Amino acid sequence: MYYLLLALHIPAFVFLFKLFESANENGWYSLIPIYNLIILLRIVQIKAFFIIIYLLPLLSYFIYQELFFITNLLS
Repeated sequence: MYYLLLALHIPAFVFLFKLFESANENGWYSLIPIYNLIILLRIVQIKAFFIIIYLLPLLSYFIYQELFFITNLLS
């Protein structure tokens, strides 16, 4: 079971490492759990305040539902 989890995480780390390097950030930043999200938000130019939404599961659930509802209304 743990081998499967490890096998799924290694490609994600490699992908993030290459993504950070292509954005002119240090690749090893992708290995630090919360800091990699802050750097990723900076790469896609979203305010770091949204990391709080990510860390609050119930709040993020309602925000995702609202975004899904809005995108369905627009299409």
